[in-house]
Amino acid sequence: MADGLAKFRANPPAVKDVAALQHTRLAPPAGASVVRVYSRILPTPEGCNDNNKNLQRDHVWILKEEVRLLAKGEVAEPLRLRLLRFALVDAVRGEPDFWTLADIKQSEFRATVENGAVAVHASFSMQTAKQTLSGTMDLEIKTDGDAVTRVKGYAACTASGSGTWTPGAPEGKFPLKFAFVLAPQTKDTVPPQAAMYGREYLTGR
Repeated sequence: MADGLAKFRANPPAVKDVAALQHTRLAPPAGASVVRVYSRILPTPEGCNDNNKNLQRDHVWILKEEVRLLAKGEVAEPLRLRLLRFALVDAVRGEPDFWTLADIKQSEFRATVENGAVAVHASFSMQTAKQTLSGTMDLEIKTDGDAVTRVKGYAACTASGSGTWTPGAPEGKFPLKFAFVLAPQTKDTVPPQAAMYGREYLTGR
């Protein structure tokens, strides 16, 4: 130890300054509306891992140009793909595997405008070698210009399989539910988990 200490003192390592890491906070594009998404397995199958009893929270962004189209009864493709690929995922046990375009096996969206609100009904089916998810979604969205003022939504799905970082899913098929509401404090909300995809998150492609 004495020899090692002497060698260290004779030839100490160079000390270099390390620049502070720069962290850029992900934020929704200007004018985007933020919708909060809740998901859980309900009812929880008897005897499954307790992690399946979690309530998961996330967000999804609706861009202002998409809001204008919603008011006309049109669900823009980027919004459809953002919901399918990044919102309707099994994140109950942690960080989910997000769907790719090729994983979307079937999807249909219909929007009708009545009494100042947009009613969106969707059916969908996604599948990989490890996971499946299919079901229906109904959203009631009120808009004012290019802003969303109210959201009430629900998706009832049947899922199967575990993700790469979310092991321990119930055996076989299980019920997965989603609820959608307008986030109360847009500027204070955590970015969607999939916002790290950048432009792909915004365009869906």
